Amino acid sequence: MPREDRDAFLSLHTDPELRRHMNGLLTPQKAESRFYELLSGKSTNRTCWAIIEKETSAFAGHAFLFLDDRHPIHELGFLFFKSFWDAVSQPRPPVDWSDIASTMPVFPGFRQR
Repeated sequence: MPREDRDAFLSLHTDPELRRHMNGLLTPQKAESRFYELLSGKSTNRTCWAIIEKETSAFAGHAFLFLDDRHPIHELGFLFFKSFWDAVSQPRPPVDWSDIASTMPVFPGFRQR
């Protein structure tokens, strides 16, 4: 895994402004530990997907799914670099999800319909 991927993940999770509405700022050590935990596939309650800007192939942020058996509601969220905040609010053409949905993997504990 390129060092740039790890550095981008750490940058997202150690920025106070990006994390202010989440469950707090992560230390660089905690962010790095979480990055390698997700990368290893050993995390049983977290999944994370990179969000890449199609036009530039730039890493814009990531989406995550947090499954916690102690709570009846699971968390689906996202985190974007500030440089993409304005881009998210701009109108975009609709996405054809049919191609994307048919190629998405089924994760353990989820049933495909």
